[in-house]
Amino acid sequence: MNMKVTISRCNNNLEQLLHLKSHLENSPKYNVKYSLCCGIELLKTLSDTHPDVVILNYQLPILKGIEIFHLLKTNNYVGKVILVSNHYLEHLPAKCKSFGINAYCNNDLFEIKNTLDMITKGYDFFDEEYYINWQKKQTVAIKTQISFELNNKEIRVVKLVSCGLTSSEIAPLLGNSIATIDIMKSKILQKIGLKNSAQLSSWAALHGLVTNTELEYSISKKTNYLF
Repeated sequence: MNMKVTISRCNNNLEQLLHLKSHLENSPKYNVKYSLCCGIELLKTLSDTHPDVVILNYQLPILKGIEIFHLLKTNNYVGKVILVSNHYLEHLPAKCKSFGINAYCNNDLFEIKNTLDMITKGYDFFDEEYYINWQKKQTVAIKTQISFELNNKEIRVVKLVSCGLTSSEIAPLLGNSIATIDIMKSKILQKIGLKNSAQLSSWAALHGLVTNTELEYSISKKTNYLF
């Protein structure tokens, strides 16, 4: 009788963890050993078991998925690693390949399952067409979401904030007072459910509202990114 592939999963979304665990445990092929919300807790489990596959969410709150991957290797983990993310990030496939991560895919139940099936057969998963389609779908979804949530002027404010501009710098560009820009920023944060300009900059980058050149300018202005 074939042994089941053992899996450890690290994701700060408890609902997603439980959903994937339930789905995989219905399969005769997989056995989910740990479903954890923190990368540090995942590292502690290595003393008990070395799972065949570790699935890491890139957008973890303390240590990012890639940082956990490096710590796994430092702790002599020799299994396979899948990095997942809620948004397509174009720099990640190449970075994952260069680091030795076995796959990068969307944080979606069925896509994770398909990726698992592939890497357990001995194939790494970095499919250019898959990433192109993921990005197209994401762009369409984001445009729909943004057009519903933000008007054109608010989108301009988001872009300018993401480039490191302050309210006093944005005001003359848009023909408004500093107080008006401050009010607009507060309303934008409330609409999207964010707390500050740093989070707004991260949100804009993840949703494709700023280009790589603009991001480089933002970083040079020492904007505090969270992704």
